Amino acid sequence: MKRLLFLVGLALAALAFLASGAELAAHAMGAERGSWLPARDVLRAVAPALYLSVSGGPMWPLLEYALAVPGWLLFGAPGFVLMILFRGVGGKIDPADAQSYQDHEDALFLFDELSAAAQRDGYLDLGDDIHPSDHPDIDPAPAHYGENPISPEDLPERDYLLGPSGPAPRRTRDQDDDDNGDGGGDTPPPLTHLVG
Repeated sequence: MKRLLFLVGLALAALAFLASGAELAAHAMGAERGSWLPARDVLRAVAPALYLSVSGGPMWPLLEYALAVPGWLLFGAPGFVLMILFRGVGGKIDPADAQSYQDHEDALFLFDELSAAAQRDGYLDLGDDIHPSDHPDIDPAPAHYGENPISPEDLPERDYLLGPSGPAPRRTRDQDDDDNGDGGGDTPPPLTHLVG
């Protein structure tokens, strides 16, 4: 029964969020301006056919007073009260779950316990072992590994990311003749093999 009332409270809280969205829609559709729009005005603006069918019924005098408050308050207040009062806190825990929770807690605090035990055993000051720059097993790399393998005059040609750093060198007619093989300078060779 406690779980059912919690779920009813959860459903009422969801309806409260829907009612607040409907209130925003009613404001956008031109309902009366105000900070708190009654639920009946929201119903009239969002679903006029439903409002007309409900307003002509025998329960309308009672519903009219109930719908005088905003919908988010009408559904939200009882929903949150039910959720808070009937949530599943303080119940009995299964022993297997309790052991699982205890194992998880022990794993979380294992490092703290190990460091406290190390301090008790005298391992207090080990020096700065985070960055051992003078460790005997570290051999520095030879100096030629830090040198740039590309000569400075070849660097603009090999800069593939940014391109040449200066204006591109102009090609001579002899270089174009060598590249195309037709002696035509900047004119590309004709594409005769594609025609006909």
